[in-house]
Amino acid sequence: MSKGLLKVARREFPHLTFVEGNFLSLPFENETFDAIWSNTSLLHLETINDVKQALSEFQRTLKSKGVLHIW
Repeated sequence: MSKGLLKVARREFPHLTFVEGNFLSLPFENETFDAIWSNTSLLHLETINDVKQALSEFQRTLKSKGVLHIW
């Protein structure tokens, strides 16, 4: 999400929390999420090593019985 879209989202939905992050170093604790949805996102990464790092971050932040959706 661009910084501009993040600004719009915060203005339009002030009751929600939005976090700016990067797939390669997610700003969340280990086992934070019950599910992760990554829809046509990984294709924007530049190298296979970046994809591997993103998947590692997904695994780190996903709870042990969590669901990962990648499309």
